[in-house]
Amino acid sequence: MEQIETSSCVMVSIIIPIYNTESYLDECLQSVINQTYQDWELILVDDGSTDRSKEICIKYQEKDKRISCIFQSNHGVSYARNQGLRKAKGKYVYFMDSDDIAEPNLLEKAVDNMADLDMVYFNIVTFSENSTGCQFSKVYQGLTIFYENRKRQEFILKQYLNFKLCYFSCNKLYSLNIIKNNHISFDEKVSIGEDLGFNLTFLLYAKKIKGLPDILYRYRKRNGSAMNTVGKLQLRLNDFSLMLERIQFHAKKYGMSQAEFSLIFMKTMDNQYKKCTNRKEFKPYVQLVQNRKFLAYQTVDALSHPLRFIQVFGNAEAKMKWIDYTYIIKYLLFAWRREKE
Repeated sequence: MEQIETSSCVMVSIIIPIYNTESYLDECLQSVINQTYQDWELILVDDGSTDRSKEICIKYQEKDKRISCIFQSNHGVSYARNQGLRKAKGKYVYFMDSDDIAEPNLLEKAVDNMADLDMVYFNIVTFSENSTGCQFSKVYQGLTIFYENRKRQEFILKQYLNFKLCYFSCNKLYSLNIIKNNHISFDEKVSIGEDLGFNLTFLLYAKKIKGLPDILYRYRKRNGSAMNTVGKLQLRLNDFSLMLERIQFHAKKYGMSQAEFSLIFMKTMDNQYKKCTNRKEFKPYVQLVQNRKFLAYQTVDALSHPLRFIQVFGNAEAKMKWIDYTYIIKYLLFAWRREKE
């Protein structure tokens, strides 16, 4: 395909982690090759596939000099993406899943809107291999400039954590400089929620971001995907607690206060707590938490400031959420007592 010449032609590093997706990989890679914007490098990270994925990667690498491959034993999607980041040389970086499809104008539209921005995000359509129906995302649109931490915190609470940017990384084009200069990476300790952690951290450093109304990506929801097999019905309390401790490190580094971080902590953890129909379900998951000291401190800090519950959840839910936290701290104490016996 003939390369498009633009006044702002900059290279985009596209990173695709791959694990046993031979049935979808050709369609995914072809959607990259067919982009109307052609100034890109494609980094394929095969994470120990046992099917024909490796052969397919090699085939595309031999056909196009812009495509390079990394082959490794299975370490998970976060490790694979981080490996791709270490190799990336573009001005912008884009993460794609190996069973999904990019619309032909995805890169062109995203790059044209980046200008002096740190992130551009857009709508996606989710489709299932077992259904003819599709679900469209509706992202928060327009330019957002973070003048101060309060505005940043408010945006994270009301927009990002309410799914108005989507939690995913596949609908966002990022400034690679911000990622590398601030040592942002995907958390390799967690098995679910890595996109959420990466984006929360990135938003701590971003100055200007923009939401587009365009639907530029097709997200395949399939039975064998990690999103539908890992912790589908489980409370991933350990993963989210570990992830938030890492985010707090960046929040402190950026200058965000404990009070400001606490609201983000509460809203993020609520997405886990509300999965339980009975608060007794919290107990076994609390016992699995590796960083209990962090979770205990944040939980007590929240309980000590009941007005924060109203601020985050509103009057109708505040009391119910406050009670959730009392159960969490109670089970944390039980867990410590059991270890001492």
